[in-house]
Amino acid sequence: VVSVYVQCSDTNEEKIKEAENRMDNSISGWIILGFNHAVNGYNVWKSGQQIDPLTLDAEWLRSYGFVKSAEKFNEQRFESGGIGNSDNSLTDLVKKASSTGQIQVLDAYLDRAIDAGYDSDYYWTIGESHLKSSAVISVIPLGNDRIQIQGTITHKIQDIYNFNPGDVFGLIYTVEADDLNLLKKCRTANDYTQFGKWTKQVDITGDVQNISKMLQTGKLPWIIV
Repeated sequence: VVSVYVQCSDTNEEKIKEAENRMDNSISGWIILGFNHAVNGYNVWKSGQQIDPLTLDAEWLRSYGFVKSAEKFNEQRFESGGIGNSDNSLTDLVKKASSTGQIQVLDAYLDRAIDAGYDSDYYWTIGESHLKSSAVISVIPLGNDRIQIQGTITHKIQDIYNFNPGDVFGLIYTVEADDLNLLKKCRTANDYTQFGKWTKQVDITGDVQNISKMLQTGKLPWIIV
């Protein structure tokens, strides 16, 4: 395969090659550490392949404790912590449904920063990121102090693979983002979107007291579908 790129007359070609070499050395370190997703992500960017969005495997994303922690945090806010300044968590809607006899629907969205470790494949693949969670859940009163909760939560991680001006990148060798961005100007490199999502469902029927307790203790039985 022959790589075709523009020779930039206003750019120091040696500077570009030095940045490429330093980054290639960092890539070698990623390979040793088993950071396969990071290697693939950089290679896709450098080659300029038209993969947009690049799908991230949900099972791989959820293999990290900090992703599951953000996931659990958002779920518990939907269940009992409230969203924003309003009293519209599932706990609140259970009370409303049981007192009014009317179906209540939670239709809400939350965003949680993911605290990824610098020593992870995740960080060098995605960098700083957020978990965006959307919920559509019905609370259905059944009478006789019984209630049904039924609905879905969709968790999503989406990030643009790029290098922000002024940033420093690299694991073994330090590489300036400004140098790497020359690869977009003078080589084939191109930014792209990374995207991963998974959906969880719940469908449970029980008495109001027991379900309220589940909501308060974060034990609602969510199932990945």
